[in-house]
Amino acid sequence: SLLGGSFFMNNRYKDDTANGSRSYFLFGTRYKTNQYLLGSLQTTGEYRPVFFDVQGLWGHDFSDHATLEVLANLSSSQYSFVPLSRSTTTGVVNNVIRLDVFFEGQEITRFLTGFTGVSYQYRPNNSTGYKILASAYRSLEDETFDIIGDYWLGDVETNLGDENFNEVVASRGSGTIQNFGRNYLDVLVLNLGHEGYHERGAHYIRWGGRLQGEQIQDDLKEWEMLDSAGYSLPYTNELVSINSYYRSLLTLESLRANAYVQDTWNPGKESDFYFTYGVRSSYWTINDEVTITPRVQAAWKPNWYREDSSKVDIVWKAALGMYNQPPFYRELRNQEGLINYDVVSQKSIHALVSADYNFRAWNRDFKFIAEAYYKYLYDLVPYDVDNLRIRYFGQNMANGFATGLDLRLHGEIVEDADSWVSLSLLRTMENLEGDSTYIDTDPGEEVSLMLVEQGNIRRPTDQFLTFGMFFQDYMPGNKNFKVHLNFLFGTGFVTGPPGNPYLRSSKTMPPYRRVDIGFSALLLDKKRERGDKIWSDVESLWAGIEVFNLLGIQNTISYLWVEDLNNEQYAFPNYLTDRRINFRLIMKI
Repeated sequence: SLLGGSFFMNNRYKDDTANGSRSYFLFGTRYKTNQYLLGSLQTTGEYRPVFFDVQGLWGHDFSDHATLEVLANLSSSQYSFVPLSRSTTTGVVNNVIRLDVFFEGQEITRFLTGFTGVSYQYRPNNSTGYKILASAYRSLEDETFDIIGDYWLGDVETNLGDENFNEVVASRGSGTIQNFGRNYLDVLVLNLGHEGYHERGAHYIRWGGRLQGEQIQDDLKEWEMLDSAGYSLPYTNELVSINSYYRSLLTLESLRANAYVQDTWNPGKESDFYFTYGVRSSYWTINDEVTITPRVQAAWKPNWYREDSSKVDIVWKAALGMYNQPPFYRELRNQEGLINYDVVSQKSIHALVSADYNFRAWNRDFKFIAEAYYKYLYDLVPYDVDNLRIRYFGQNMANGFATGLDLRLHGEIVEDADSWVSLSLLRTMENLEGDSTYIDTDPGEEVSLMLVEQGNIRRPTDQFLTFGMFFQDYMPGNKNFKVHLNFLFGTGFVTGPPGNPYLRSSKTMPPYRRVDIGFSALLLDKKRERGDKIWSDVESLWAGIEVFNLLGIQNTISYLWVEDLNNEQYAFPNYLTDRRINFRLIMKI
């Protein structure tokens, strides 16, 4: 396609029916570039994003009781960007403000990741199995940028009858922003673990443990300089200062250990009730924290029948448990680049009920899933999203909650063509320590300040409503021509001006709206006669065309905040890609 290509193959060989020995492999590779898509962004420039990965799985069954598998993956991502200019407006009707920026410099970001894992599984009988696992993971990240932007901020004439319509008629400020970064991260993770299972009577027991070694080398150097009317901000009479500076240089070595045991109890072979209970535990040498988290789940499949004597296929589930998320390196580093070794696991208590319902309609199978949940969250490490990067606060300084409802219907509205529709409701909020502010309760000359607590605010992931639909159909009378329609709607996330904790969630982004449509045609399949031997091994050949963002809606992903001469901040939206057309060719051999 215009966005890249992929290749996949698998095979089995050396089949020995005498002792069950056989080998198999799977191999795949992908190449992707979003240069075509990124060309529609509002910042003009030279985009060169390239992604490539290769993955493979090799396995050997020594017998029906023993299997050895090796899994490997290597991926490389590089993003090169040379910005040129940008023009963005904000405001409504008769109060429109334009931001014009001209850039020099570039940004180059590289990610190189490798993974290798080996597992050996031994099954002495049908009810017992043991597995030994070992793996190694390595990640190299380079983030380098040095970009200078000269900007002008001004009022736009909105009178249709004015000769200066849509032109900047008054200046609100100008200046220069320079962003510099040389950030390097090297991560090495080694794992050794064991898993097993045993079925005995009405019980199915699973257990496992893992020892993990980590080595992280981080070299962070990043700063931002603001210049307005020839003065460096923040301005002082004594020295030239910069707006922000982050520096971190360290090597972090640690060990983790975790284990779990779980039992699923079925009262009887004919029973439709299952009860699962277990416990997990973990330990990390950096903060010396030991976690123990129990959890339980019950599932019931009732013996209900319809009027036509057919059985109702529905499963009810309920779950309750504690979940801990031990911190990784990024949670330890705060927004200034400083490391806090006392950060502990983020914790939650979950309560969940769900239903899985399988039914038939129009002589076809459908599945409906409903799930409602509530999570109490504590010891949270808050974070902000800065230009798609997550910046943690580096402290356990918040508690909160998440509650929601997920509904999904999946099936074949048209025979042999899967479609689905989903609806999700979510509310997640947090209460931070130290995000209070003072307000003046006396508008007169005497200043009277009162402390006001912020209370619960929306978390960065809070999105109240999400609706999605994917529909497939065939051209009338011809299944060789297909059409699909994808629709997604989501209410806006929260954001706020930087550097002001009290206003972190003060602004809601516009809703996300997107419609995609695609057409595909089967050019070749096994049923068609081939006149040329070159096509004799081709099982199928599909060609398609896709239109992304069919309606050309400008969806906001984040904001660029700019101050004018009066220190008033304005939010200029950063939009996602515009309408784009893609061509695809899929060959199966």
